[in-house]
Amino acid sequence: MSNVMVALPAGRSLSKDNRELASSMLEIMAVMRVKSLESKKKQLRYRSVLKQEISKLQNVSDSLLSLDDPDTAEEIIKQNQTLLNLTRDIDQSAKEISILQLKVKEAEKELEVIRQQQTNLENKLYPRARYAVNLLREVGKVTWQMGQSSPLEVKGFIRGKSCVKAFCFDVQKQSHFFITNSLWEMGEEEVW
Repeated sequence: MSNVMVALPAGRSLSKDNRELASSMLEIMAVMRVKSLESKKKQLRYRSVLKQEISKLQNVSDSLLSLDDPDTAEEIIKQNQTLLNLTRDIDQSAKEISILQLKVKEAEKELEVIRQQQTNLENKLYPRARYAVNLLREVGKVTWQMGQSSPLEVKGFIRGKSCVKAFCFDVQKQSHFFITNSLWEMGEEEVW
């Protein structure tokens, strides 16, 4: 399955639990859709066979009216039993489809709850992140290069009195602590 990533400000993303939950929900929904399609195909096959059997039964019934043959009566009994079995299978498939549709609806509701939580989280984080970025820019003379790098890179430059220092950190390879300390050290060299 594909990983679900949500673009959040300044290196933030959904918590690992929320990502795993969203990923699990998407996997469950995909499995349920496949099962639902399989049940529908099975139901269509049963209906096709049922129509064929009804046609055969009609032919046998017609021949029974014309002939009073014990073999024909036996054939009708077999056809009736086959018809009953197919009807039972169709009913079972219809129940399975109903159950799967309910599960899909439940999964969609849970996914909607997760999306709402994500929206709420983003609404809380964006103003805080904007404030933090603006404060860091003013204090440390940091200019961020937004949109020009991947979400896993922290990139920009620090303006000093005598020069400009560029930086680029990979969030996956370096800790937030290391990145923060490196930025402060680069800023201190220029300020003092």
